[in-house]
Amino acid sequence: MTVVLIPGFAQTASVWNPVLTATDGDCLALEIPQLGSWSDTVEALAEMGGKGIYVGYSMGGRLALALALALPELVERLVLVSAGPGLARQHDREIRRASDAEWATLVVSEGVDPFLDEWLAQPMFSGVKQSGRAHRLADPGRIANQLKVLGQGAMPSYWGRLAELSMSVTALVGALDTKYTGIGRAMVDEVGSNAVLEVVPESGHAVPTERPEAIAALL
Repeated sequence: MTVVLIPGFAQTASVWNPVLTATDGDCLALEIPQLGSWSDTVEALAEMGGKGIYVGYSMGGRLALALALALPELVERLVLVSAGPGLARQHDREIRRASDAEWATLVVSEGVDPFLDEWLAQPMFSGVKQSGRAHRLADPGRIANQLKVLGQGAMPSYWGRLAELSMSVTALVGALDTKYTGIGRAMVDEVGSNAVLEVVPESGHAVPTERPEAIAALL
């Protein structure tokens, strides 16, 4: 069974290279296409990935979750790495859309490096190493598109649909990422007995680059 890997926000498929190096088996790391809507992106990833075990990091995890709900026949197993089902309240999504629009303006006006300086300065990314920049998109337009089209303000909330997931689901989070550890635990409770929470020691939010061997071992 092919393992289909989906990167996070502003990342290229190469972010999965350390995981691929440590993993035996058939793996396919996808690039996230630049399209005009959340649903179009989910459909395109399904066409690119086909049937398999879907592993998504952060934004890629949210896309993988959407794919599993829309086309469950394609997803043998779902692994959500530092990912959640979106913002439950419409008000919070509106606030996030406005924030993401400001970030999109920044990356277009200032360029990728200044944008990343500010983006990665957020506490959640404190464990991200400078080497992680090698796996970032170089086109500010593509980054701005992801903020506007694939951000948590643009996606629907899937909190109310988690119980629909019938495949095996793993929420993988870094022990130092307290926000997503809480989200992962809540997701597992909502999904039910076919879901488990895996906590990676000595890792923050960016598990694919901080502890790639942990993802490889799980797979």
